[in-house]
Amino acid sequence: MPPAPAAPPSPEAGTGPGHTAVPTPAAPSRASEAQAAGRQMRKLALATEAGRDYFEALCSDVRRVMLRPLRDGNAVEYAATLAGRLDGSSLMIVWPSDRDGLVPMRAGERVEVKFFSERELVIFQVDVGLCCFRPRPYLHLNWPKEVGAVEVRTVARIPMAKPAVLVRAPVDGSPGEQVPGKVVDLSLGGAALVSPNGALVVGELAELLLTINPDSGRVAVHVRPRCAVRSRRELPAGEGFQYGIQFLEPTINDRLVLLAIVGEAALRREE
Repeated sequence: MPPAPAAPPSPEAGTGPGHTAVPTPAAPSRASEAQAAGRQMRKLALATEAGRDYFEALCSDVRRVMLRPLRDGNAVEYAATLAGRLDGSSLMIVWPSDRDGLVPMRAGERVEVKFFSERELVIFQVDVGLCCFRPRPYLHLNWPKEVGAVEVRTVARIPMAKPAVLVRAPVDGSPGEQVPGKVVDLSLGGAALVSPNGALVVGELAELLLTINPDSGRVAVHVRPRCAVRSRRELPAGEGFQYGIQFLEPTINDRLVLLAIVGEAALRREE
């Protein structure tokens, strides 16, 4: 995937569109955390040629988006596919579905859209222009007038406290041992895992099982990136062991989820 083009200068100052925040522990310093997590979110007006060209270039690299209907405080987001676009007119999205079928949508409804290109999180709000059912169910979303964008750095570390399981590589055909623990920080490149189990060895390969939003009322999402143990240290007072985990070639789905968590945390700190 080619790198995203350089962003045009922001035509106006201010805060970008609203977004759904992923709950994270309170930041000790908003300025220092924002500096660590990513650059300031910028607003791009698509009425300008530079802004329009930039957004169209981003869309050329994107297939998966997250769609959230802005109704009655709804916090549920749906994964959807960007099927095409009519530059300057509309974005064509395959109609998202859940276990009950097509997600209820109507023309004129306001929705929030976000997607990721390389290490950039892009977010905007638009109206549903048309709801179509042939040749397959899809939505025409009106072309945005303005989008917000923030760069998410690979080294950005987001503090958290999420239960997780590290699955060690299988031995002699038997399933790999499951090492329970807690992810205490997360980045696009890896994580820190605290566990009472001290058996993990630096250099060994594994998979990290992590579930996001299991009890928040939002859709639970799961990641299982392949990883390697890069560091190990014993914590004081019998608190267990902390392992430094590096992700190895995460899948597109895993990368999308990781970018969502890290990117939204960066946006939240810019509010």
